[in-house]
Amino acid sequence: MALSASSSSNDHTLTVSLLTDHWNPTWADELSWGPRVIYIYDGTPGLFPLRRTSITFLADVLTGWKIVRQNTSPNALHNSNHRFDPRKCDEETRIDVIGEIMDWIEDHESPQRLLCMTGAARSGKSALQQTIAELCGRNGILALSYIFSALDPTRNNLKALVPTIAFQLGTAHPPLKEHIKASVSADDGIFSKSLRVQMDALIVRPLINLQRRGIEPPYVMLIDGLDECIGEDQQAELLAAVEECLLGSGLPLRIFITSRPESAIRSALGPGGHLHGVAYHIQLSEEHDATEDIRRYLRRKFSEIGLRIGDPRWFTEEDIETIVAAGQFVYATTVCRYISKVRASPAARLKIILSRTPPQGQSALDALYAHVLSLAKEAYGAVHGERDFLLLFRAHQVHSLHATLPRFISSESVTQAVDMVLGLEPKAIEALVTDLSSLIALEEDDQGGQRLRLYHKSFSDFLDDEHRAPKLSIPAADDVHAYIAKRCMHTILQFPLELESLPNRWAKIQLPEPDLKALEAAIAFLPNSLRRARAVAVEKELVGFAHQGGWQRVDKLLPLLYDCAGYSLPAINIFPGAHNFEMDNVTFNIVLNRSDPDSWKLLSEKSAPNAFHNSTARYDRPKCDDDTRLEVTTEIMNWIEDRNCPQRLLCMTGAAGAGKSALQQTTAERCAKSKILGSAFIFGAADPTRNTVTPVVPTIAFQLGLANPALKEAINLAIESDPTIFSRSLQEQMDTLIVGPVRSLTDPKALPAYAILIDGLDECKGEHHQSELLGAIKECLLADGLPFRVFIASRPEWAIRRELDPGGDLHELAYHIQLNDKYDATADIRRYLWRRLREIGRRSRGFEARSHLWPAAEDIEILVRAASGQFIYAATVVKYMSEPRVDPFDRLRTVIGWTPAEDQLARPFEILDRLYTNILSEAKAAYEAVDIYTRRDFLLLFKAYHMKDTKGLSGLDLCFNHTMRLNAVLGLEEWAHESLISDLQSLVIYEPSQVHGFKLRSYHRSFLEFMENESRSQALFVPTSRVYAHIAKCSLQNISRCPLTSIPDSYAHLEDLSTTPRTALTSVFAFMICILGAAPIDDEIIDFSRKQGWDTIDKLLSSIEHIQNRWVHEVMLPRLVDILSASIYRVRDEAPELVAALVERREKWRLDLRERDSKT
Repeated sequence: MALSASSSSNDHTLTVSLLTDHWNPTWADELSWGPRVIYIYDGTPGLFPLRRTSITFLADVLTGWKIVRQNTSPNALHNSNHRFDPRKCDEETRIDVIGEIMDWIEDHESPQRLLCMTGAARSGKSALQQTIAELCGRNGILALSYIFSALDPTRNNLKALVPTIAFQLGTAHPPLKEHIKASVSADDGIFSKSLRVQMDALIVRPLINLQRRGIEPPYVMLIDGLDECIGEDQQAELLAAVEECLLGSGLPLRIFITSRPESAIRSALGPGGHLHGVAYHIQLSEEHDATEDIRRYLRRKFSEIGLRIGDPRWFTEEDIETIVAAGQFVYATTVCRYISKVRASPAARLKIILSRTPPQGQSALDALYAHVLSLAKEAYGAVHGERDFLLLFRAHQVHSLHATLPRFISSESVTQAVDMVLGLEPKAIEALVTDLSSLIALEEDDQGGQRLRLYHKSFSDFLDDEHRAPKLSIPAADDVHAYIAKRCMHTILQFPLELESLPNRWAKIQLPEPDLKALEAAIAFLPNSLRRARAVAVEKELVGFAHQGGWQRVDKLLPLLYDCAGYSLPAINIFPGAHNFEMDNVTFNIVLNRSDPDSWKLLSEKSAPNAFHNSTARYDRPKCDDDTRLEVTTEIMNWIEDRNCPQRLLCMTGAAGAGKSALQQTTAERCAKSKILGSAFIFGAADPTRNTVTPVVPTIAFQLGLANPALKEAINLAIESDPTIFSRSLQEQMDTLIVGPVRSLTDPKALPAYAILIDGLDECKGEHHQSELLGAIKECLLADGLPFRVFIASRPEWAIRRELDPGGDLHELAYHIQLNDKYDATADIRRYLWRRLREIGRRSRGFEARSHLWPAAEDIEILVRAASGQFIYAATVVKYMSEPRVDPFDRLRTVIGWTPAEDQLARPFEILDRLYTNILSEAKAAYEAVDIYTRRDFLLLFKAYHMKDTKGLSGLDLCFNHTMRLNAVLGLEEWAHESLISDLQSLVIYEPSQVHGFKLRSYHRSFLEFMENESRSQALFVPTSRVYAHIAKCSLQNISRCPLTSIPDSYAHLEDLSTTPRTALTSVFAFMICILGAAPIDDEIIDFSRKQGWDTIDKLLSSIEHIQNRWVHEVMLPRLVDILSASIYRVRDEAPELVAALVERREKWRLDLRERDSKT
């Protein structure tokens, strides 16, 4: 990135403009952004006269290798994590063609060094390419792969092709890397030159140089989907460059290209074409009959389903032949996905498919696509009424080809941005695609958002061809873009903005956050949508948009969006304090180099410390009590320590509360004590740092490296070689960061810390991600020659059940412990209750509890039966009876009274919920019986503290989330939170927290689920909107009680304020936060307005302004203006006499904001 500076003789201002040689955001061209100008020195006239001055700065100069890496497309690699579950040939299929391709690759004497495979859509080209890539990778002969995709702008053109190839070559071979880096450093504009020049400089010459040194690198180059490179001229350019540079160089390469037989490749391969005699050409559609492969594939898949459902005869050979008759592999795979849907009946779904005869002229695949879409449309319409399912789905589908958003968009993902523009609720995409899981996948992207992925391009083609499903009336792509363009124009115009007084920063625009996000998305999507829409479809709206000043709005808003993304560079004061001198004909070059980040530091940043078994984030971790679970813990430890056991994966499944996490924690501590613990990863659904698969491999690698210095060094080298490894597939990461480094050790099997523990797999978001992790473990950690013992614990959810059941990939490989079946915890629960209750009795002051006859055997048996094998039930009972200042004898009688009779035992969760219900109800009655608490709503208050500490009150301001400040806002005494949970010690605990003062923590996840699920907590359930409304009401009361005379004009610290104004100021924060999610409180706002409460807020803000100026103007005032605008709208009918005063107050605050903006 370069900066050039120039000066003006009129205003003596030195300016810097950004040169965009290497700055290449996709959206820059679309939005017509020119270079951005910023001021770096504002000289005083007469003091700094610059004449004919040329000052050039090179800030943040990129090394040659950084430039290469910056221009690559990681998504294009065959093992990219953006290509989760890529299509590949099923076992025992396409054997002939795979053999033919591999024979050609391995035949070094063959004169033809280019293989072009062409075939129609759905003929299996990409599956063959993926299979060949994996085979060559395993054989160590794969040099590189590049997968074009029309749906991904980072890999649907030639721009990233050579950089990505060069990056793969350099990453695999340090000598090549040095040569490539030197070439780019010598010509940092290389990627703006022709493909031939790039290919010659960065591929051919480095490989020739390596060959001269006697080094033979991997030689197989794979390019898939050439037809998906946009523009036949670009396709032709690539083929010409391959012939001239790669084939003309004489290098011993094998280049394998697949494509549909489009014009460019047909011309090159046909008689008279420049590749006609050069390339070995396989035409799939003519020479390769996939019938037998499809038949084998269906038999295997249907047999696996039969094993899973316990009915191996659920299908017939006639069923298979009917599907085979369609002649398309993609049809067979789609059928299998459709009938395999979770919780669906495979037999019933197969019957539906077989009973439907495609209409005349329609293929079986198209009929299946139409059937699935029709059912999804019908199901969506039943819930969402008049919404146009196909139009909304297509709007998302046409934008799925944008893998990333421009940096100025604050939305989490493309899908969220589309929802904003379409005016849909958050995550509306989930409802749209819920019945399309056989055709598409909704995946989590790297930023935690969602992205839509079609399993096969044929479905995209189907949607784009109106003749393939005429009865569905699928909107054409240009009509969809027209609809989106109209929505964008509507969004840009709908918000009240005063263009002449816009703030100087995007964040200061006085609109609610959702509206700002919608405005961002509309500006981002409008250019592309207009370009792709038919002009006649948007002509009327464009005229109206222009007449209403739409383009003026865009022109004013674009610079603010651009700046908020951080494109503009910070000011550089070159001559601080300089004056009274002249410069003439001077040139400066300032170079700032940044070294590569430390590899180990990068790994630690990618890991999740909260997931460690000994993390402080997991205070009071559950573990097995003494003398309990002896049989199962012994079995687990014996398995781990038996390094000759053929099964190196242990999967333990059991229901919630069965004690899985306690067993994992106990095993981790024992392994750590024995110095054999390599790594532990504890998933946590409520912790965003450990509820996805993203940090799993970095965390495991980090812990393995900490335990072994030699392994640490090997992991370090792997990351130094390829810092982009974290963008690869889970399997590739595991292979590079764990398997490769371990194999590099002198004796891998002697690795002392070899136990890898993973707990709570069911708490990892996304069943497909759980499956991906299990698949990566199977392929990598269980490979021959590795020392690992992997212990996974999980609820028996779909992903792990499917893998462990007969026919699953792990059925034979895994040692499976089913806690519910194999291990009856009854005896352990009985021992645990006897010992703990006797301990409680000995500590008790009550005569009955201290008696050697207490507890009675029949009481223990009642509790054991009620537990139904759930340790969580027994543990909760013990905590309930252990609370201080209670008589355990009485408490036991109470619990016994809650348990159903032997012949009335309910399901385990019902008993646990009954226990939670009774404990909460008793605590409520006890709390509200205290005279000073009689008017307090125990459940409402407890839910407020519960929300603050489990998910945050709207993700809010930390000073308000402090426990003591929440107490003050709610009008409670300083230690009210302790009184509130005094009878809930068996369920929750308050822990000291630097941020929160005290933080409420539940002992078990099941209680959080109970609190959040109305069907379980029933009469005890409190909606979040009611909590927000209560806090907002309390806040308004606190502000109203604060006399204006008690608020000083200024003060140094918040603590300097007296109690009343300090509480009022905290209440302003609380009100701003909670009113957005609160149930309506119009009466309270009217009353507050009549008491001049807004004047009090104004005085409070004025008093804090000098110490929190930026916070007041950038956060508080804009939010309050939004709130006041909404309040004016809501009270205009009930209290019209207040409207004028409220409008006056709002305009005063707006003026304050404008004045401050003009000063800054």
